[in-house]
Amino acid sequence: MTIEQYLRKLSGLDKEVLLVDHNYVKAWNAHPDSNRTKPARLLFMKGLQRYPLLSDTSNVDEDVDIEIYDEPLVSPFDNPKIKALANECEKSLKNNNLFKDREQDDEIDLSSLPPSQRKLYQQVLNVLREDELSKLCYSGSANEPLKRRLSLDKAARQIRQIFGLIFWDMKEISWIHRTILNHCDISTVASYVDVLQTLKAKIPTLIERVLQSYAGAPVGDAIIQLMKKPWDPIQPVLNQNKPVSYFNFTFQSFC
Repeated sequence: MTIEQYLRKLSGLDKEVLLVDHNYVKAWNAHPDSNRTKPARLLFMKGLQRYPLLSDTSNVDEDVDIEIYDEPLVSPFDNPKIKALANECEKSLKNNNLFKDREQDDEIDLSSLPPSQRKLYQQVLNVLREDELSKLCYSGSANEPLKRRLSLDKAARQIRQIFGLIFWDMKEISWIHRTILNHCDISTVASYVDVLQTLKAKIPTLIERVLQSYAGAPVGDAIIQLMKKPWDPIQPVLNQNKPVSYFNFTFQSFC
């Protein structure tokens, strides 16, 4: 071995013969240019325990109680009052004489409609049907009001995008507004009213124009009476569990 080779070996720049000739001792991420990294060699180390023994991790002698179980935690959103708020719109429609006998959709001859109205009708109805299916899927599940609120916000966002694609043409929107209120079933109308309530909190001027386009008719006036602030499953929970500020806590402790 020359002095140059000896110095290169001391500095770590010289590759070992074992690493060059035998690929099975290299790590899976070993790079051919990584001269200063040397993978761990466990080929001839039989006494080294690489994995823990099964006896150290398993509790074979431990008794498992299959009769007593912990009660599941009740979510604060699974409140009967919050669920009543979520179903308030549909309940009001069922109690209204104009909607209570409408159990299914009236047949609409789509072939007689212009292509723009036919496309708008199908797009809006698909969004409302999806929201109805979400209600059925989330019924009885944990955090049902919260899931329904998220689904309703998604439907409102999609309806807003659909109306935006036609540049909020009030002629087309007033037509779909009248069609849904006069020909769709209670569940679809309830989803549509919930969507309008959600959008009115964000774009009140445009939604007010939509509502006023059918004002004067009994059905249109009934929907205007139902319009209010959108129901929120989080606000009642926050009202019941108000955080105590540090100032109030220290002030009450000294009083």
